[in-house]
Amino acid sequence: MHPKIAEFASDAFYGGKVKNGVPPEARPTLRGIHWPVPGSGVMLIGYPSQQGCYEASDGVSKSNEWEASVVERLVEDVLKEGEITVDDIGIISPYSAQVRLLRSKMNRYRSKRRRGGGDQQQQQMQQQQGGYGGYQQKQQGGYGGGYQQQPQQYNQYQQQQSGYGGYQQQQQQQPAAEPNLEISSVDGFQGREKKLIIFSSVRCNNNGSVGFLSDWRRINVAITRAQRGIVFIGNPDTLYSDKRSLAPYIDYCSENGFIDGREPVAGAYDKLGTQALAKDYDNRDGAFKKTVKMM
Repeated sequence: MHPKIAEFASDAFYGGKVKNGVPPEARPTLRGIHWPVPGSGVMLIGYPSQQGCYEASDGVSKSNEWEASVVERLVEDVLKEGEITVDDIGIISPYSAQVRLLRSKMNRYRSKRRRGGGDQQQQQMQQQQGGYGGYQQKQQGGYGGGYQQQPQQYNQYQQQQSGYGGYQQQQQQQPAAEPNLEISSVDGFQGREKKLIIFSSVRCNNNGSVGFLSDWRRINVAITRAQRGIVFIGNPDTLYSDKRSLAPYIDYCSENGFIDGREPVAGAYDKLGTQALAKDYDNRDGAFKKTVKMM
């Protein structure tokens, strides 16, 4: 995998002992994705905690319409470039309700491609500045607008610098997803890789509840399935409550400039502290007795 994809996983889950065996030039980043740092292969798309972005309950599961709309547009953008096919893309979400919603939306996209025409509703939602609908983009706006960052604080969004989606798209009930486009749970991707991974974290609420996203093993699997690019979609206001893996990941993306629409924040990421935290959790399993190589 790309070294920048592997770096955080090594720190957070293996105490810095995993060494990447692939140079950056062997894993060039994909066209069609507006990577905040060109050549990095890492992007976090954040969005504000506000109406239209919150998670929804579906029985015992959760879904997030806003995130699903972002995923749909990302897939469309990258496939337009013709560099990769649907076989090279993996879409991961920890919630079965979100997996169903994503499959439904990709069926909608498949039907649109077969018709060979545009989606009139989506086109009408496009902003005049060339954004991705919903929120108004400003000069440094991106997919989700970026996280409003104050020194050492990650509890607010700049709600006026957003890009993708935000509008409600009508859910279409369909039995299967785009052929060969794999949309699955975290567990379904265990032990396998794709050139591009899009991760929809779903959780967006006012009480910082992340559910089983607090299981660091799920986050480890989710962000290490990508060979050339990982797009992580989430609401940092909510996700930052998990201090084991999600908060350090947001800090890592912040310091490196990987948060869409935001400038890098020097000193945001505590690399040694993250490595020490990993060892505190996992040293009992003997995971740090030797250095291993990540391909």
